[in-house]
Amino acid sequence: MSAQPSGGGRGNWKNFATTQAEEDAYDYVKFRVNPKPTGFVGSVAHVIKGALGGGILGGHVAFMKAGLIATPFVFMFGMYMTYCLYILVRSAQVLFKRTRVSSMSYPDVGEAAMACFPNPSVAKWATA
Repeated sequence: MSAQPSGGGRGNWKNFATTQAEEDAYDYVKFRVNPKPTGFVGSVAHVIKGALGGGILGGHVAFMKAGLIATPFVFMFGMYMTYCLYILVRSAQVLFKRTRVSSMSYPDVGEAAMACFPNPSVAKWATA
């Protein structure tokens, strides 16, 4: 099964799982086509690289201006960023099971999350 929307075309995400048992029955890893998956070390390297990004160029100036007062904030924002990434990955895993799609891009996760939302006023903005 590919990363195409479960309804067949772009923007037609359908929620196939109506109960928790149906959601847990689908194994999205089994249907995923990934000949060379990234390991744990590679994934951590990607997260660190993304977190540092351009901030590595100006980080020393920020510490020079703020001093040691900034250190707790750096750790606090680091934990916040890690938590947000955890929520994103966990939400994607739930959507894989609900829509019966084995992999999605970042925009697909957002679109599918809004399309599968129970409130129709939110679901209508999924393809906007």
